[in-house]
Amino acid sequence: MDEQQLREYLQKLAEDKVTEAERALFREWAAKCSPEDYERMLEAWEASLNTQRDLAPVSNQLLERIAASLDEADGKIKTLQPEQNSRRIWQRIAVAASVLVVLGLGYYALLSNRTPKGSNMVAVDVKPGTGAAILKTGGGRHIVLDSASKGLIASDAGNNINKSADQQLTYSSSAQQAEPVYDTIQVPAGGKPYTLILGDGSRIMLNAATTLRFAENMSDRSRPPLELIAGEIYAEIRHHADAPLTINTAKQVIEDLGTSFNVSAYPDEENSTTLEEGSVRVNDKLLVPGKAAVSAGSTTTIREADVEQILAWTKGYFRFNGEDIQTIMRQLARWYNIEVVYEGKVTTEGFYGKISRSKNISEVLKMLEKTKSVHFKIEGRRVTVSSKS
Repeated sequence: MDEQQLREYLQKLAEDKVTEAERALFREWAAKCSPEDYERMLEAWEASLNTQRDLAPVSNQLLERIAASLDEADGKIKTLQPEQNSRRIWQRIAVAASVLVVLGLGYYALLSNRTPKGSNMVAVDVKPGTGAAILKTGGGRHIVLDSASKGLIASDAGNNINKSADQQLTYSSSAQQAEPVYDTIQVPAGGKPYTLILGDGSRIMLNAATTLRFAENMSDRSRPPLELIAGEIYAEIRHHADAPLTINTAKQVIEDLGTSFNVSAYPDEENSTTLEEGSVRVNDKLLVPGKAAVSAGSTTTIREADVEQILAWTKGYFRFNGEDIQTIMRQLARWYNIEVVYEGKVTTEGFYGKISRSKNISEVLKMLEKTKSVHFKIEGRRVTVSSKS
């Protein structure tokens, strides 16, 4: 089965028009295809379609059809590759199916591009990125960064802070100081991501609802620990063997060994550190790329990580890979600065897809409503979530 045949199969699957002969061909291909060829084909296909349109969520009804097609070959697949690879490939097919449907290659009503019939979502949009980041300097100044002009915005005891671009601060120091001078930057819920270039050249990107405390006078020789008080950051750290950089959260101590990684420490979720490149130690556990250290309570475990999904926020979109609606709504609450209320029992099924973070919230919620399993009502900054009746 080549790429075109796979496209045609998933199209028919979405329309519930697959014949038994086609199912048998798919099962035969799935059982014989090597993990590398399988992954490469789906990656190439997904990459070619991702540029055309955002993905929409896929309900379990469609995924069950795909899973049913794999059932007979599933045992053979598991003997050819580790279980985690099989699961990742199955999720890839789910994403591919969502692309096909939203591009109009099938008429499956679950993901039609019309507003769901009977929807009474109030047409009051909440725009993203409306909150202003605030910098509290060690010298006692409070600076609303959106209002500050580009160029030098503060200087204290030889430490210079420049607004070098929109949503970016660059630190430099012309003097050696015995004691660190600490600044705190706060990106509120509803705020755009902000980037810091520290004095040692390291780059830190802050997500919405994030507060970070760090030293103004960071250098190659002096690197006081950073404190992620709450929120999420993406870090590209310049490695210095004689002065490793430490980042502290409420539940993790992260020691950089020359790397890029993501740290999430929202108070309503587990603390997690996901390694993209290089090496990092979390609570004395060494991470390798593609792994995450997840801390709940006093326990830290190492897990496989979907790095592309976790870093999606740094590239300007949400990426869902089986998260339930409550997990998704926590992300939306931080990005749009909304209150989320649940009415009755809501679905626990997973959602798959990619949605731009630049869209107003009504557009995002309409996409989620297309699964026919959830309904939303917007009242100012309150969003009520209920099951679709």
